[in-house]
Amino acid sequence: MVVEQQLERARLELLDMGLRSNPQLNYRSGSKALDIIDEQSAKIFEMLVEQENTLSFLPLPEAYQQKIADSEDEGSFFQTDDESELPPLDLYLEQKKGAARFTDKYLQTGLVPAKLDKALLKLETEAHTMLQEQGVEVLYLALGFLQWNEPTNSSVSRYAPLILIPVQLMRSSARDSFKLRYTVKK
Repeated sequence: MVVEQQLERARLELLDMGLRSNPQLNYRSGSKALDIIDEQSAKIFEMLVEQENTLSFLPLPEAYQQKIADSEDEGSFFQTDDESELPPLDLYLEQKKGAARFTDKYLQTGLVPAKLDKALLKLETEAHTMLQEQGVEVLYLALGFLQWNEPTNSSVSRYAPLILIPVQLMRSSARDSFKLRYTVKK
């Protein structure tokens, strides 16, 4: 009976359905994630999984990088104000690249190059460490999110990924940029 109790306790610890530590129920943007913006999930799935292409990451366009450098508050550049000559980022990308931006082999991010490189290095290092230490693949690309609220009257929205694709970050040398590749599970 003692063994059964210990197994049940271990099962509950492994099956943590709490929102705090389970990103499959409650994704929160942060240091263990990189947000991809202005992309279409179906196109990414087609290129990454079906065609088995490797994808690269694009930093924030230079015009917006300059706006960040000129402003004191880095987070304020996504907000539009009447004095700004730059349109919202999604409209800017639509004007500059059109629909071709969805079929290129690049994933758009909202980070300046230095922060993008740092974020990708951190993600790759943590994923590699987890694989080496525990034998667990933890790097996934989430496509699409379900927005939900736990209590029906709560104003706090939670986001759960709809499709998780196992991926690998790789680069041939420290000077190269990271590329994303689908890790085929056979």
